[in-house]
Amino acid sequence: MSGLIVRNATLEEWTKMSVADTAATFFHTPAWYDVWRQYAGYATDVQTFVFDKDRVAVFPLAYKKGLKGFIKRYISSPGGTYGGPLANFTLTAENYREIFGCLCAICNDLNVVANPFCEPPTAAAFPLRLETDAVRLDAALPELFARFSENHKRSVKKAVNYGLRCAPAETSGDWDSFTEIYRQVAQERGKKSTVVYGAEIFRLLRQTPASHRKLWLAYKDDQPVYGCLNFYHNRHAVYWQGAGLPEARNLGAAHFIHYTAMADAVENGFDWYDLGATPAALPDVRRFKTGFGTETKAAGYWKYQSRYGALMAQIQKKWTSGS
Repeated sequence: MSGLIVRNATLEEWTKMSVADTAATFFHTPAWYDVWRQYAGYATDVQTFVFDKDRVAVFPLAYKKGLKGFIKRYISSPGGTYGGPLANFTLTAENYREIFGCLCAICNDLNVVANPFCEPPTAAAFPLRLETDAVRLDAALPELFARFSENHKRSVKKAVNYGLRCAPAETSGDWDSFTEIYRQVAQERGKKSTVVYGAEIFRLLRQTPASHRKLWLAYKDDQPVYGCLNFYHNRHAVYWQGAGLPEARNLGAAHFIHYTAMADAVENGFDWYDLGATPAALPDVRRFKTGFGTETKAAGYWKYQSRYGALMAQIQKKWTSGS
């Protein structure tokens, strides 16, 4: 670790590095962390690692305090998304070890999900592995469509035959329509939903720069029946949340809206259309995503808990359980 300089990063450094590192996603940007500061009370701790005058990395972290401030629990990016270090050079496994060695001196409880879109892949530098499914946008739309499963092709054609129309949301009323659809779906699924977000987060996301997000809506007879919220940054487009009315299921709306968003991403020069990681408990959702002709991208996963962090976790568990 000789010669490595570690200091707090400025907002300007963080912002510039999130652009300079072309593998960075929207989940690495200050805008994403600020949404979660307002929505869920996450604070940020951003560190700069100076290896030499030409090689610099910036690592944004979010954290919450627990046990009345006796512990800070750090994560690489809020909302169950991937984050990890940003750099103006290709990080090696040794660089990662140096960075994490420093973080272990700062953090007592840390969970990091690294960016699966780094080249070369970073999964080998991490002890654990997660996966995301993404479409490589390396061809014109007709060729990408040819890679879809037969079921997905039929569903897109069905949506066209039913007269569905897809377009980005433009007004607050459009966003309200999606939020209501999302609420209805969450209510219908009940405990089957893995994560449910409140309306406030969609209001906050609408306030982020328009170049970074699009809420796509699928319309039947000018009424929205399905929506999906995507984020855009550098070369990466990613689907984050989606929901549809019951009637949308037989219209091919979900397939058509992703087809339309994918076409838009191709037109705007993105390299990836990322459908995101899927919990193991939802194999049907994973099957839906892979039907678009995805590649599996590995994301390294790293956990650290000091003795103090482990002790605080045990105390909180006993505290919350009442034992």
